[in-house]
Amino acid sequence: MRIILKLSVLLCLALVITTSCTEDKPKKQTPLKAEVKPKPKPKPYKTAEETISSWVIPYTISATRAPETSPVYDQIIEELNRDNSLYLKVIGHTCEIGFEYKNDKLGKERAQAIYDRLIELGVDSDRIEVETAGESNPVADNSTEEGREENRRVTFRRF
Repeated sequence: MRIILKLSVLLCLALVITTSCTEDKPKKQTPLKAEVKPKPKPKPYKTAEETISSWVIPYTISATRAPETSPVYDQIIEELNRDNSLYLKVIGHTCEIGFEYKNDKLGKERAQAIYDRLIELGVDSDRIEVETAGESNPVADNSTEEGREENRRVTFRRF
């Protein structure tokens, strides 16, 4: 009985081997390559149309609280009162230390803190929005401490 079983297994293997040798070989398929696009270099907000350059609130490395007072607040309130068609985006920025997703969150928290402070000071919430740029829009070199300090900021942009 064992001999018959072993012979059957051998015959099956022989059949499989001969069948696979006589069939047309499939054409060689080229593997699919995932297209990896390089991350675009960030474009700093430096033009007058994009950012109101004098309205910048600097931050320390991990701070998210808005300063209680700032000359920028007075300038914003004055400008919003003067120009009823002015709407602003409050944009939080970070340096590139740490993970990108954490820097996006940190930038959003900074912008939200300034937004909240402006609302406390009487700015209409319909005229300002919060946005984060995280580490994507540096204005200075992130390889130096001075550059990283410049990149930790909140800016304002017309929309």
